[in-house]
Amino acid sequence: MALFRSQPHSTPSNAFIDFQIIDVKVVDPTAMDPDAAVFMLKPGQPFTFVVKVTGTGSLWTGLNIASAATWQTKFYANALGIDVQGEKNFSTAPGALTPDTNPNTYRVELPVPGGLTTEGVYELGALVRLPATGINGSADEYHIDVAAN
Repeated sequence: MALFRSQPHSTPSNAFIDFQIIDVKVVDPTAMDPDAAVFMLKPGQPFTFVVKVTGTGSLWTGLNIASAATWQTKFYANALGIDVQGEKNFSTAPGALTPDTNPNTYRVELPVPGGLTTEGVYELGALVRLPATGINGSADEYHIDVAAN
């Protein structure tokens, strides 16, 4: 999986922000371990996207940027193979980042109640950004197999 680390953002006062995506996965909210990554789904099976991010630096902590209400997290799926259809952009998960169990780590979740309906192999990804600031990160190459059997 390719995770993206944004370039540190500096300001004239030598303050900075270092933002990175540290995990992206799909989970089955009905599984015995609802936080375990899954790599196979049945067509139409509900799942939840999860992305985890971290931020450091004087501006990140000083301005409490994680709580900004304008964060946008977009999730997508691209069907892999020849002559396949299945590109899907899911809704944007807007709003502040949710603190995770580790210090200075945050998560964003997006439930997909209808799942992916077409069988095939998909590459899933996420784009996390704070508009008008240049703070952004992306992650992709998470593969999932959607099959009836």
